[in-house]
Amino acid sequence: DTDVKEGAQYLYQVSAVHLPDQNLMRSKSQAQIVEELRKKASNSLLSVDEDVNEGPLCDDVVGKAAAQLKAPRMGDTEPHIMLQAFNWESCHNKNGWYNVVKGAVPKMKEAGIDMAWLPPPSQCVDDRGYLPSEWYNLNSKYGSDADLRSCISEMVSAGI
Repeated sequence: DTDVKEGAQYLYQVSAVHLPDQNLMRSKSQAQIVEELRKKASNSLLSVDEDVNEGPLCDDVVGKAAAQLKAPRMGDTEPHIMLQAFNWESCHNKNGWYNVVKGAVPKMKEAGIDMAWLPPPSQCVDDRGYLPSEWYNLNSKYGSDADLRSCISEMVSAGI
């Protein structure tokens, strides 16, 4: 979006794209994921009819343009250090994982970390975030929508 202006609000609509079963069932594990989606996920990609490439549009999503950190580009000569800021058990932290990461921001900055990979943020069928059931619901096993936004804000303020 080259015409986006900082601070302006924009409306978007998103639709699901149908993924035919034959493309998903290449292996036993992929077949199990499809079966799990059929059992538990509401309004998943599989709810789109096969003869329709796209599903219905969602309600309007309002996005407000904000300044972001400069993303690394191919050919950059400046080194970057990215931290995978979660592990397989992070979703079970009683304090909320986003709060744990937010509390570690000063140490991350001191260590020279300038990028962080956060866990999948959507409400999911599984605990770890890899089977989203509500794409725009950012309350997950890692913390609330507000916790996530606060964590990201803290990281951006620190240059991460």
